Amino acid sequence: MKTVLRDAFRVTTSRRPTQDQLSVLIDLYEEQLNYFQTHETATNEFLSIGDSEPDASLDANRVAAMTVVVGTLLNFDLCLVKR
Repeated sequence: MKTVLRDAFRVTTSRRPTQDQLSVLIDLYEEQLNYFQTHETATNEFLSIGDSEPDASLDANRVAAMTVVVGTLLNFDLCLVKR
């Protein structure tokens, strides 16, 4: 999971995360995964947002947790672009 989180950070910010930043991402992912694992209805509602159906071959809880992490990264100051 560290590799996926590290890659997500790199793709969104164009640099590698510091160890502290990676730790924050890991903590957020684990917190969200725990939440979605204990709230099945919330997971299904969260993944029903949008036009496409979730991939049934993937673990819904992990997809939901990673979606929250990536959404958080996209709101990170380093990802904002001045126009």
